[in-house]
Parts: sequence; structure tokens; C-alpha cells
Amino acid sequence: MSLSGGSPTVLAEAGHSHGLAWHPTEDAIYYAPNIRVGIWKVPASGGRAVEVTQLDKARGERSHEWPLIAGDGHTMLFSVNASSADFDEEEVSLLMLGTGARGTVRTGGDAVGFTDARELLFVREHSLMSAPYDATRHVLSPEAREMVTGVRRNGGSTVGLSGSGTLAYMPSPDVKRRSLVWIAPDGTQTDANFGRRQFGAVSLSLNGRRVAVATDDRDGTALYVGDTSGGALTPVATSQGPTPTEVPWNPDGKALAARDSHGERLLRFSALGGGAGEPLLADGARNLPEQWTPDGRGLIYSRTETATGRTSICLLSLDTSPPKWSVIVDGGQRIVRGASLSPDGHWLAYESDESERAEIYVQAYPSPAGRIQVSREGGTRARWAKSSNRLYFISGGTTFMVSTV
Repeated sequence: MSLSGGSPTVLAEAGHSHGLAWHPTEDAIYYAPNIRVGIWKVPASGGRAVEVTQLDKARGERSHEWPLIAGDGHTMLFSVNASSADFDEEEVSLLMLGTGARGTVRTGGDAVGFTDARELLFVREHSLMSAPYDATRHVLSPEAREMVTGVRRNGGSTVGLSGSGTLAYMPSPDVKRRSLVWIAPDGTQTDANFGRRQFGAVSLSLNGRRVAVATDDRDGTALYVGDTSGGALTPVATSQGPTPTEVPWNPDGKALAARDSHGERLLRFSALGGGAGEPLLADGARNLPEQWTPDGRGLIYSRTETATGRTSICLLSLDTSPPKWSVIVDGGQRIVRGASLSPDGHWLAYESDESERAEIYVQAYPSPAGRIQVSREGGTRARWAKSSNRLYFISGGTTFMVSTV
């Protein structure tokens, strides 16, 4: 759209965009439409979008992200995610736009811009770094220096470099000093007495007496359980990889569901610890457990196909061997996730970005009838109250909301 205003022109679908770059001479926009494909380009004046890079599945590549075009217009840098378990281990690759030749510039971090001093800026471990870049040989010097600390580590979209040399970035919260709190219906907050750590997932058992938490303690991810009164936490499992975002309890409080460090296998862990996770599902997709069914015979989870980026909310039935899965909500190329089943098992809440931002929807379960939109100004992380028709969710990333459904 014009900087002077007016109606925007739709150029291409990019439901879960991971970066774009305007080519300096050919008037085309290079972009990553979602997290499961390569880089594409589309004419800035409109036209047919074409694929520029393709994932090398033999190398385990999962996505190409954050394109960056060099000033001469001949070279594109982009991030290659081959291990989504650790975004700091992404690879900065280059593509010669004229010949299609590929190479590797650096392992570790995302490239975000070139400076007038012929340096490449990249983000690694929440720090903005710079290193001399030889544009002729396409070689990055190992002598990197730290420019800014405390940069949000969530891809290239959090850092911007203007043509005049001004740098803008989004600061990173101190995730290593998070604390857990109880929030009462009137908004009063009370410390949960588990100390300060890099907490990830938090899940309460059905009887409200036990809590499961996931932490990232630098040496790996750990899953703990403890009493809701606070105090000591008992380790259940450890692994290498990102901190889990969901670890739902089964109804009898004896087991937890989680995904493995690569996000592909669904596992069941004993809440008593002392054993490896029992595999429940491994189908090559990106799977995230959401909630057990009230009878404990099924697990609701969100699924993303690695090849197409297609998303869905599914039910894994555990009555058969091997367990069978079926689709409950088909999101297509839109993102659907965050499923939460009402206490009576008759209503399913979830988030979808079909209106261009995440909103909370509720529909009948198991038959998908009578769907309604609950949130109005954005919504994520829907959760039902344990014994009522109240639905809690987060609006705008900062405000807890409650709705009677």
C-alpha cells in the first residue's frame, strides 16, 4: 500500500509469514508464506507468485525463513531451520539469484541486515551480533562482536535496520526469572511459591491438587510435578529441545502427555516419574497435545503437516492398537490450535486466525455444529472453568478475559 494511505492490494497468501524482503532493483517481494515451505517471490505490482527455494528434506530442512537481499541484488540470505528444537542453531544460507547456487554463511542465528561498514548483523541467544562480511567470496568472519543484548529471539521480524543506519528491535523479556502466580476471579495475584525459573508449560490436575510444569534449565528441558501449595518439584523427565508449551494431565492424575524434542511424537509420561515416555503417535507431522477427553480414552491434539503447512485439531483414540486419529477441526492453511474441551465434554473451544488474527471459537463436540466466535479483539489460550460454562482466554497477549458461553 502507499505510504500516503489508500486501500491495500493483496499480492499473495501468507497466513503465517516468517519474513519478507523487497528486492532493490527488480521490484519484487521475496517472502516466507509459512513455516513449512521455502522462500517465494511475487511482483510488487501484483502477479503470479513463484517458488524461489525448495526444502532439502535429505538434510532435514523444515523451513526457509527471514529472506534478506544484499544491496547488489544478486544474493539472498535466508535462515534454514533444520532442527526446530533450537532456533539458535538455525543456518544462514545464501542463494545466488542468477544461478540458483546455494551455500552456507553461518550456523547459528538469523541474519537481519547489512551495515555500511560491510558487516552482517545476526541475532543469536538474545544478542545482536555483527561480523565482517566478504560480499565477493560470501564469507562471514568468525570475529563477531556483540552490539545489543536482550533482543527478543523470535526470528528476523523482531529487528529492523533502516537505510539511514537506525536500528529498531524488540527487547526480550527475562524468561529465566519467571514466576508462577495464582490469579483470582477479581484479578488478585498471589505468588504460587515455586521460585523463579525459565518456566514453560503449566498444567493442573483435574482435582486441582497437583501441578505439572516444564522448565528450560539451559542444560535441557525438564518436566516436573508438585503440589499446588508450592515448594519442591519432582522431576518426571528430561530432554534436549524447546520447553514444552502443553503438558496436559489425564483424568485420573496418573499420567501426562507431552511431545518429544522434535515436536513429532506424542508421548505419555507417568506422573510418578522414573521412566521414559511411552510413544502414542509418530506420523511425521508436528503434533502438540492439548487435552485428554473426560473418559481418558482419547487425547485431543493440534497437528501441522510438515509438507504442506496444513493445520488441524485432531482426536487420538487410544482404544485401538495402534491408536487411530481423526480430524475434529480442519484449519487448512489457516492456523487452528489451543483446543480446550468443556467439563461436560459437549463443547470445544479453540483459536483460529481465519479472520487474519487469532480469535476464540466454540463449537459443539463431537459433532461440529453451532459454532460461535467468543473473542472480539483477538484471543488465545482458551481454558474452561472446571465446573461451569465460563471460558477464560487471553486478549491482545496481555489481558485475561472471561466469557459465559
